[in-house]
Amino acid sequence: MNFCENCFADETLKSIVQAVGKPGKCDLCNQNADYVYDTESNDTLTAYFEQILRLYQPYDEKKDCKEFRHKAHLMQHFIYENWHLFSENIREDQIIEALIAICPDMYENNMDLFNRAVYLRRRFDSKYLMNHGLLRTKTWEDFNKNITRINRFHSNYINLDILQKYLTYLKVRYTKGTPFYRSRISGPQKISPERMGAPPAEKAVDSRVSASGIQCLYLGDSEDTTLYEVRAAKYDFVSVGKFILKENISVADLTRIKDISPFIMPESDIEEFAVNLEQLEKLDGAMGKPVRHSDSALDYVPTQYIADFIKSITINGQQMFQGIKYRSVMNSGGFNLAIFEPSLFKCNEVSLKQINEIHYEIGQAK
Repeated sequence: MNFCENCFADETLKSIVQAVGKPGKCDLCNQNADYVYDTESNDTLTAYFEQILRLYQPYDEKKDCKEFRHKAHLMQHFIYENWHLFSENIREDQIIEALIAICPDMYENNMDLFNRAVYLRRRFDSKYLMNHGLLRTKTWEDFNKNITRINRFHSNYINLDILQKYLTYLKVRYTKGTPFYRSRISGPQKISPERMGAPPAEKAVDSRVSASGIQCLYLGDSEDTTLYEVRAAKYDFVSVGKFILKENISVADLTRIKDISPFIMPESDIEEFAVNLEQLEKLDGAMGKPVRHSDSALDYVPTQYIADFIKSITINGQQMFQGIKYRSVMNSGGFNLAIFEPSLFKCNEVSLKQINEIHYEIGQAK
């Protein structure tokens, strides 16, 4: 069976196909490609996939607890929904064919692993989860309730050592001189560059990353992103500031939580990563949750807690992250930065825009 580089989302797997592949036609996407991996002549991918498949075992109704059954699915479901190894254009039903072609020996010796519902063994090991689970034996919903209603500042529901470990895989750098943008609704007179920055601490309100009274500079990757984020109405005037980074910084890129490759970490950590995939996606969902007018300040508490921890991480006395990068809910494909220290950026120019048209796409409420 032939696979091209574009059939994989995981960067490690893509690089392997690029290294050993040859021009040809892909059996999964039916496209001609420069780099095509042939399972008949190459087995480089086999060891990578076997690392993942070995973490699961077939569900046995006679021996296994009924609780396991609720978390048991076909193998291709886990690969498709949790691991994100394949591109979005590859269907779940195609993945099982790919797995069998990549791991023929494992298929021959353990067909049940490919044909029956399977489950993650460590997912139900409470002793293991207490030390290796991001939320220990709890769920994101448990953490959310605990941090908003019971113990606001010292929750022991989250394993901060595990969180810090995964954050190291999400570290990205921006160099001095990189531009970002910030918009503010204004009158027909544009706001001066000096007034385009973060509000003073005494006027800072609760937001996704920062709590009331804590100064934080929110920026977008483009003018369009910031215009969407301020939710300007038709005919509103908006001042758009261009902010320039004054020195090199590192941020925690939470837009890439789903893109963490299991193959860049030690093999001994892959099982731990597997039990945390679901909770990491919950964190990604919380950071990308749309903000509505009806939201309470309490809705921000879980992500504020995470952000405060990210802000507190130091290595050899130096702050590890100067901000957080997260997806823009309002502008698909765009992203925002929450910068802990606003003085890291300078607004050097402001332009005045007017909103002429707004388009709504309406769907049935769920």
